[in-house]
Amino acid sequence: MTHIIIRPMKIALLALGLAANVTLAATAEIPNLPENSFNNILTPDNSFNKGGSLLDSLQQAEQESKKTKYLEALNLIKANKLEAAKAKVNDLIKQFPKESAYLDLEALIAVQEKNPEAAKQSYEKALALNPNDMTATLGMARIAIDAKDLDKAKGYAEKAISINAKSVPGHLLLADIVNNQQQTGQVESVLRNGYEKVKGNAAAEIELATALAKWFTLQKQPEKAVAITQEVAGNHPQDTAALSLLAGAQAAGNDKAGAAQTLNKIIDQDKNDWIHRIALAQILSDQPDKEKQILSLLDEAIKAAPDQPQAEIFKASYLTRLKRFPEALELAKKIDGKNPKSAAGKLLKADIYLAQKQLDKALEADKEAYKIQPNSKTMSVIAEILTAQGKSKEAVAFLQGELPKTENPATIHFLLGTIYQRENNLAEATKHYEEVLAKQPENAIVLNNLAVIYAEEKNPKALQMAKKAYDIYPQSPAIIDTYGTTLLKVGQAKESVSIMQKAVELAPKNPDLQFHLAQSLNANGDNKQAMAILEKILQDNQQGFSEKTAAEALLKQLKSN
Repeated sequence: MTHIIIRPMKIALLALGLAANVTLAATAEIPNLPENSFNNILTPDNSFNKGGSLLDSLQQAEQESKKTKYLEALNLIKANKLEAAKAKVNDLIKQFPKESAYLDLEALIAVQEKNPEAAKQSYEKALALNPNDMTATLGMARIAIDAKDLDKAKGYAEKAISINAKSVPGHLLLADIVNNQQQTGQVESVLRNGYEKVKGNAAAEIELATALAKWFTLQKQPEKAVAITQEVAGNHPQDTAALSLLAGAQAAGNDKAGAAQTLNKIIDQDKNDWIHRIALAQILSDQPDKEKQILSLLDEAIKAAPDQPQAEIFKASYLTRLKRFPEALELAKKIDGKNPKSAAGKLLKADIYLAQKQLDKALEADKEAYKIQPNSKTMSVIAEILTAQGKSKEAVAFLQGELPKTENPATIHFLLGTIYQRENNLAEATKHYEEVLAKQPENAIVLNNLAVIYAEEKNPKALQMAKKAYDIYPQSPAIIDTYGTTLLKVGQAKESVSIMQKAVELAPKNPDLQFHLAQSLNANGDNKQAMAILEKILQDNQQGFSEKTAAEALLKQLKSN
């Protein structure tokens, strides 16, 4: 059985435009207000044009004044200065009671204050003034989504598209709604329809193609993701965003050579493009013969954007991977010195010390980083280091001290569960794992670990837990192993063989899994094959074979029969 511990990566390098993290849900539209009241302000009625240049000038001044006031209020909202924004917007509504745009701002303030009912009332007033107010229409759709009224949300999204078929947020929102309605077959057609509608507008094409590529990736259709991004890049061969999207799809489809070629094209077009130099370095970083090129790319990125830390952070991490620890540490200290109030340099130093097994120094650096930027990843590593140092009680005390401060107690309960499980305090481990399951009933790792505990305690719920974990995550060798060994323990030896064979196929170099397969074969009377497996794994003398003694005992028993 396999008790799973998750060791999180501490520094997540930027995706840098590759495989952009795009959701189908539209973000709040900050409008230049096409198709609604601001459009009316900015586009004079034809009758005014007959009045001559003086009237045109006066009108333009009024339009610019209104636009400036709108943007001033919007900037206050974006800066989260909501009281000042309220005062500004209230004045604007009094001055211009027939302008729906200012009611949209009032609604946006209510959204920021998490008051959907007030937002709804403001949007309804805006729509009463201007039925084609795009911002209000999309806002009502989002409110309906939050209220789980997907049919109403769909109606508003379709109305937004009818107001302006080239509105990207409308198409994205509709795709999100049909996906939430479990109509997954319609998502592609909704996005493709939007993509066709916006053709000719590079930015809009790219945004919808990005959503399509993301959808295809989720559906495990990388070839479709590459096809749509190739089309966009073909339509806009000089557009960096289009090429970046293609490179992301190629990388997601494991076409690293293609991704590198596309990234090189971007770099050739712009000698100061530091973002895609880092992206190319990331793509090449698993190729040992590219070390010189990677470091050159990173140095070029650092030179092009000396105030941006990403290239230096990646370079320090890459040097650590190369075991060039003095250079990596020097760079990490430089990063930390530039911005001592940031956690980045301290986390890098911790990684470098960890790579050299200097646990005391790593712990000190992690604790410094955690004071600046407390998060579950660094917290997890601190607990892991303390446990590795034999300071489990200190790790438990640290985690319990963080429980009242966190908004995500499940992470802490999971970490406490793993520590107690390793200490064989199964009652406490069970208590914390069950706390996680109360919030995350589909957490396969926790289900797996509970199955291990229940099996040791001969609790009949062990098989149920192991099977549920397996159903959720059927490609994890560790979870398959737990399910297979649990089947064997409860007397279902025949079923356990095929399950353990699957685990071994997925992780053929894991001797513990091979041993568990041998146990299953032995239980089914196939002693010959069981002996062959045992002899091989013991002869190979693989490191990390935690059950070597038990394997030797079983082989000795089989030979004596």
